[in-house]
Amino acid sequence: MTDWSLNEKSLLVSILAMLATAIFYFDEVLALLAVDNRDPGDIAVLAIAALVVLVVVEAVYHAIVAVEGERTTADERDRAIRLRGSRLQRHLLELGVIAVIGHMALASLFAPARVDLFLVGNLLVAVLIVAELAGRGLELWHYRVGFHD
Repeated sequence: MTDWSLNEKSLLVSILAMLATAIFYFDEVLALLAVDNRDPGDIAVLAIAALVVLVVVEAVYHAIVAVEGERTTADERDRAIRLRGSRLQRHLLELGVIAVIGHMALASLFAPARVDLFLVGNLLVAVLIVAELAGRGLELWHYRVGFHD
């Protein structure tokens, strides 16, 4: 295989950073659920901490790459690859949000208890993460395997 381009390295680091952050976030969410803690303040602090870690990891990586001096300009192939990844992200996000809304509707229709907003919020976060990982994974796959219209 050929050497990795800047776009490929960037996508790989983004995927790994997002995956590690998601694992950390949902591990902590499960720990909160284990002690029956559904406090919005605790989950907000956790979400902000996960977001800060993700941004710092990506910023440090891109600063290192910028120092190395590797530069690329986006061409039509790059734009087409990003479009395919974005399209997959959009479709997965749409399906996931519809599924979560369906869950809320069915839960409120058939269960006497109220809909658990803690669960709904975290399901939406999971949908967002899965859609983002799938879209970036597809982009990376197109760069490594090849892109054909």
